[in-house]
Amino acid sequence: LAPRNAETWMALAGLCGNWALARARRGGAPADLYSRADAHADRMLKANPALARGWLFRGSMRMNWGVRLHDFGRDPGEIYAQAEADLTRAVELNPSDAEAWSARASLYLNWGLDAGQRGGDATERYRKGLADAEQAIERNPGAAECWKDRAHLRSNLGILRAHRGEDPAEDYQAAIADYRKAAELNPKNPEVWGGLGDAQQNWGTQVESAGGDPTPLYAEAAAAYERALALNPGWGEGAWRRGVVRMNWGNYEMKAGRDYAKQYEQAAADFAIAAKINPRDADLWMSIGHLNFVWGLAQDTRGGRGDERYRAAEEAFERAAVLNPGSADVRMRRGRMRVAWAEQREKRGEDPGDLRARALADFDEALRLNPRH
Repeated sequence: LAPRNAETWMALAGLCGNWALARARRGGAPADLYSRADAHADRMLKANPALARGWLFRGSMRMNWGVRLHDFGRDPGEIYAQAEADLTRAVELNPSDAEAWSARASLYLNWGLDAGQRGGDATERYRKGLADAEQAIERNPGAAECWKDRAHLRSNLGILRAHRGEDPAEDYQAAIADYRKAAELNPKNPEVWGGLGDAQQNWGTQVESAGGDPTPLYAEAAAAYERALALNPGWGEGAWRRGVVRMNWGNYEMKAGRDYAKQYEQAAADFAIAAKINPRDADLWMSIGHLNFVWGLAQDTRGGRGDERYRAAEEAFERAAVLNPGSADVRMRRGRMRVAWAEQREKRGEDPGDLRARALADFDEALRLNPRH
């Protein structure tokens, strides 16, 4: 009825884009809906090529499409490049629009995450995103989303720096400051609290590896995850992350000769919550297996018996193997656990049975799945 009305085409594109997102969240395939949304957005921009928010709209929609492609294990590079061109045009047409700068920062964050998982170097993407996030904050310092974007980018730069063997403290400190500012502006966003917990946990891990005391950072991370879960109790990954930080905290207490049981018990409770929400998450079952493994070793080291924990670890690793049959890492971890269990039984003067034979079978299977493991 209004083929030259850009607003009409934007409304149609938005309807299809939101429909696609809803379908993807339910586990459906959204490709046809995104294609329809993209076609409507093309008509919108033909009707008004100077519409800055139209370019922002299509760029943001294409970024969401790329995120879904990534989630489905497909390469989003082409669609991310199209989104970059759209968002760059939006910034050129309206350089005072903080939302456009923030959207492109989010794009570079997601693009960098995908590149890193594919074995590439995400540094340049993160740096571009950081520059855009700073432009967004300069234009709208009261927008929590802008601070959150910059925090995410700084936190991920810290992870990259740590992997290269460099000191990530400056990146983590800056990320934590940005997350706290975002939380001050919008304390009801669970993503902000979850990101704060991630940055604190990652920095704590680095402090511990350098011989320092990570306890304050682990405690702050657990508290941040607590805030996130209070706002979103159904966030299974948040319960898992809190369990991981408590497991790491328990490991540190164990090495320091202090009581570790409280942290391990809390970690186990967190993993149980996560397993109820996401029972088919292989990585979660890997964490459950690892927790029970180190807990069993701790009990043996302190004069107890860790057999019950080793059995629980075996069961968890088996669940992970069933859910992810192509994972060499699952078999390798289970094999190492079985070797350690055999050694502990021998130290107690007990017969290790076929534990070493089963461990060898795990290692053989891991090498079959990944000869370079």
